[in-house]
Amino acid sequence: MRTKMICLKYFTFILNLVFLVLGLLLLASGTVLQAVYRNYLSYLGEEVNFPLMLLFSGIIISVLAWLGCWGSIREEPTITCLYTGLLTVIFSLEVVIGLVAYHTKETLKEWFEGRLIIGMENFQKSGYGGVTETWNVIQHELRCCGVRDYRDWENTILLQRASVPDSCCLSDVVGCGTGLLNLNPDQAGLRINTVGCILPIYSMFEDNSVYFYTLISTLLFIQIFAIIFAICFGNTVKKGLEHV
Repeated sequence: MRTKMICLKYFTFILNLVFLVLGLLLLASGTVLQAVYRNYLSYLGEEVNFPLMLLFSGIIISVLAWLGCWGSIREEPTITCLYTGLLTVIFSLEVVIGLVAYHTKETLKEWFEGRLIIGMENFQKSGYGGVTETWNVIQHELRCCGVRDYRDWENTILLQRASVPDSCCLSDVVGCGTGLLNLNPDQAGLRINTVGCILPIYSMFEDNSVYFYTLISTLLFIQIFAIIFAICFGNTVKKGLEHV
């Protein structure tokens, strides 16, 4: 019995130590992004804050992992029970969120497109150099312009010059996007990429979706194993205390 408990104890401790390191890495990443690169991530609008999401996730994972480490190394059945319950709740929420996201993916796509269009309003604004650079890289690398098409730039300050960013152009020439919004689509198509960026972005996501689903599945299986081992460890500790 004692040998079994020791094995479960240290396996649970090591597993949660890995989660603790992951949580601290998310905390560090969120802090750096919030402090240094926040203006690069405003292309979805001000309301969507990825650094804060990382910070929040890092705090939850770190606290939960700390409970798992403390409960296992101290052989505390109460803390282990609390850890198991919280981990089960979080796992259940992740599954529910995943199922809801899957069944509402079209709505999420519309939301994502809408956020991109709102984020375009920050292009070339003071203090949003990161947004400008991000959009330029996306349009240049994916050979696209705007979200749904190049006319999306009519909703930004570039409309004052009837222009699109130079990163939309077929050739890298400074000022090549000036006055393009005054041309008809056929004329514009001779000088810029008129197709929107949303389809190339979706294609890029789909091409790499196998890695995303593999990562999510791996994390879910790890959590399942963590719950099982925590339950086994907690029961073993309780039985050990009953025999004392």
